[in-house]
Amino acid sequence: MVTAHTFKVGLVSWPVGHSLSPVMHNAAFTELGLDWIYLPLPVEPSHLEEGVRGLVALNFTGFNVSVPHKTNMVKFLDEKSEAVTQMRAVNTVKIADSRLIGSNTDPEGFIRALREGGMEPEGKRVVIMGAGGAARAALYGLSTLQGTSVVVIDVVEQQALSIVRDMGATFPPHALSYRIASDESFVAIRENVDLLVNASPIGMNPHTDASAWPDSIDLPEKAVCFDMVYNPLNTKFLDRASRAGLKTISGLGMLVNQGAVSFETWTGEKAPRDLMYAVCLKTLNNE
Repeated sequence: MVTAHTFKVGLVSWPVGHSLSPVMHNAAFTELGLDWIYLPLPVEPSHLEEGVRGLVALNFTGFNVSVPHKTNMVKFLDEKSEAVTQMRAVNTVKIADSRLIGSNTDPEGFIRALREGGMEPEGKRVVIMGAGGAARAALYGLSTLQGTSVVVIDVVEQQALSIVRDMGATFPPHALSYRIASDESFVAIRENVDLLVNASPIGMNPHTDASAWPDSIDLPEKAVCFDMVYNPLNTKFLDRASRAGLKTISGLGMLVNQGAVSFETWTGEKAPRDLMYAVCLKTLNNE
């Protein structure tokens, strides 16, 4: 039961859609006996500043930030982490004394999901398909590892160039580069990749018949395939990789792990990650 003493957090997005975050966080609050509630908070882009100030006025403890607000939210922060500064994107905000303190839990969620899935990314050759906010999170996480090199591939050259320019300083010289998506590019990179990541929304429900990797080109031999899309759990990209005998990792682990870090940032309590994963999995299977 929500009372005047209930701590309030939520997800600022437009649209909020069928996010699993409310289900995941509210189950965790219940499990730990915390008087907290996580709410969906749809905020139109043109009303972002008013929405944020409203959350401060309503005594929210914090909130998550999702598309399309991750970049625009940065300018409203009073304090930001190094990850937010480097990525120019925020996904978790804590409100303390009316001050907005921003961090980004996606990089940690990404790296932890890889390791839980049996992939150690340190020192590996990585290809990331997509050059948006999700790719920036993956790049920042990978930049903290030794000896890792990354190629970003995207259909929009300006977007690919921008992400390499913005994130390049976090990598050693020549460890980060980009290619424009074409058959020639996919053929060239498939011979030299240990980890292949889909950081685009391609393949997400309801467009489940699409894949970021071209149907006409064989997948890289021996590469681990990671898809940040988690709905459906078994995307066309992952299904093809699995049938080719490649190791696959779903994006659900990243969702849960980044959410767990947000949970701990707000509450100071250790997040029940196993429960959060189980609740998300059950919800997806029932949809």
